[in-house]
Amino acid sequence: MATQSISISTKKAKRDFGSFHSSNVNELITLSEEDYEPPSFPFELPNYLSRDQQESFGTAIRKSQFCLDDSKITFINHGAFGAVLRPAMNVSQQWRDHCEKEPVSFIDRELNPHLVYVIRRLAKFVDCNPCDLVLVPNVTTALNCVLQSLARTMDASDTILFFNVTYGATKKLLQYVRELVGIGLDEVKLCFPIHSPQQVVDTLVASLKSNTKLVVLDHVSSNYGLILPVQELVEICHKRGVLVLVDGAHAMGTLPISLRWAWLRMCLWNFLTLLGI
Repeated sequence: MATQSISISTKKAKRDFGSFHSSNVNELITLSEEDYEPPSFPFELPNYLSRDQQESFGTAIRKSQFCLDDSKITFINHGAFGAVLRPAMNVSQQWRDHCEKEPVSFIDRELNPHLVYVIRRLAKFVDCNPCDLVLVPNVTTALNCVLQSLARTMDASDTILFFNVTYGATKKLLQYVRELVGIGLDEVKLCFPIHSPQQVVDTLVASLKSNTKLVVLDHVSSNYGLILPVQELVEICHKRGVLVLVDGAHAMGTLPISLRWAWLRMCLWNFLTLLGI
């Protein structure tokens, strides 16, 4: 069964992907909005912007948009492993079904143009250049790559600072990096209750040392639901020549995000989990 062709040309670049064609992924990513033409889709995608505005938040949306079993649990831990939106689950299965109809054609010819489309859409969502985005399985994978790369540029006397509210997997990564290259770790305790953002700022200022080379921050801490005053913290670190790595997984869809913010130099966002890809 023939799949839908994705070889339609754009105004400025050809869609000649695959083993027997030259790839123009970079051209499609760098095209202007006026010149870019999205690929065609084999089925209709969900459109949340056209959702029934009369549907109220709470029970109604939980029942229509999620597969949660309300008869057994009251699910509130959306920061750990779900729950994926029902339309996202449905459309992900449609992609798998479409791929399996003609796997070689899909992976060899169709996949790359669709990944470019995803990157360009995400770039709009977080206000950045599409060339500045990289798709990864999850934020933990990205953190692992960045932390190991940065740690190898540090001396044994250097330290990485992080708060006690840092995501658990990130703490384990930091411990692994310490064993790998011999750098120091400085876990700083945030004392609750926290009455104002200034309390967090003051704690960081008091904890920075001359050998602090990197600060790892959670924009929104997963275990505590605490929104850190990231801008103020990053600006303080930059004034002291300290690099900052921000885990923004739980900020996506919660807070306004722009990767063009002048104070932001490194940030990792969990796109794939958010979109259910």
